[in-house]
Parts: sequence; structure tokens; C-alpha cells
Amino acid sequence: MGRFVVAAPQLFGRREVAPLVCAFLARYPAVQGELTLADRLVSLVDEGVDVAVRIAHLDDSTLVARKLGETRRVVVGSPGYLAARGTPRSPRDLARHAIVHFGPSPAPPEWRFFRDGREERLAVVPRFVTNAADAAIALAEQDGGLTMALAYQVADAVKAGRLAVVLSRHEPPPLPIQLVYPSARQLSANVRCFVDLAVATCRWHYVKL
Repeated sequence: MGRFVVAAPQLFGRREVAPLVCAFLARYPAVQGELTLADRLVSLVDEGVDVAVRIAHLDDSTLVARKLGETRRVVVGSPGYLAARGTPRSPRDLARHAIVHFGPSPAPPEWRFFRDGREERLAVVPRFVTNAADAAIALAEQDGGLTMALAYQVADAVKAGRLAVVLSRHEPPPLPIQLVYPSARQLSANVRCFVDLAVATCRWHYVKL
């Protein structure tokens, strides 16, 4: 069945997509599989990717999307940090807190919230900036401050009590988790079989923590 390339974000790819690719390759041993993990928008056609995982609303009409779940964007802090510094009740309270920020953009960071049905963008002054989600989350777990993450990235830490969600009433709407693939090319057997396997086995729902 030839070469088959899947792209996904770093943490989600390691947590959820890698096991899916392994199951696919075990089912179809003639496939030569590749998994590319990158926290950027991969161009499927230009980079030779067959299927990508996108955690975002799709704005490219040339792609076909199959939704497999959704995730929240949450603000979290450790119980120790919140006990020492207090729990923020509104986004504006963040001015009095240590902020741990991660993201790909070098621009001054803004965190997005919703209030009364409208988006509110809040400029933050981070104590620590990184482009690695796991580094930001690790510092937050060590009482280093508040960080904004996607729910799947902190689900284990929240369930274990190492982090707690704050400002949940001000969160943006959940983001869809989707498999996307080009619509211009004829759907290959690899893509069809991979999507069918994902639909049958994957439950990527990270709204309830």
C-alpha cells in the first residue's frame, strides 16, 4: 500500500496519534508509515502529508475534515500556587499573577477569553515564555504560575490533582479535533482505511476534566 504520512501536533501526536498509527501499521503491514510531529500549520500538499490532525476550526476549503472530538482552552495553576497567590475570578485578575506562556509566535502574548458572549483579548506579561507546552506545564505544576493550555495537554495533571482549572466561566468555545486531508486528490486506500480506523477507535473528547 506504499508510503503513508501523518502529521500532528507534538503532545497530542505522542499521546493519541502515535498509538493510532501503530494500530494502523499493525493492521496493514504493507504500508510504510511516517509520523511528523510539529506545532505549526503543516501544508499537506507541499509537504507530502496524507492526513493531518488539526485542533482548530477549518478555514481551508480545499481540505476535507472529519471531526473526532473537541478540547477546551483552559487556564491552570497548581494548588500550592493558588493557595499562596489566590484564585483569579476574572481575566483582569491575571495582572496580579505570575504568567507562564507558551506558543509559536514571538509577538507579545495575548490570551483569549469570552465575556457576555464576546471575545476579550488580554495582553499578558509572562514570567516565563517557551515554545514547548510540556515545559510550561511543568513549571505550572511546580507552583511557578498560571498557564493557558489545551485541555488534553493537562488532563492527566488535573485528574491527579497537580493542577486546577481557573476562570472556566471565561473560556472560549471548545475547539474541534479533526482529521483533515486534501479533497483535490482522489481518496487513497490508505487515507480511507486510516480514517475508518480512527472513527471506529478514537474518542478524543477533552471538554470534561
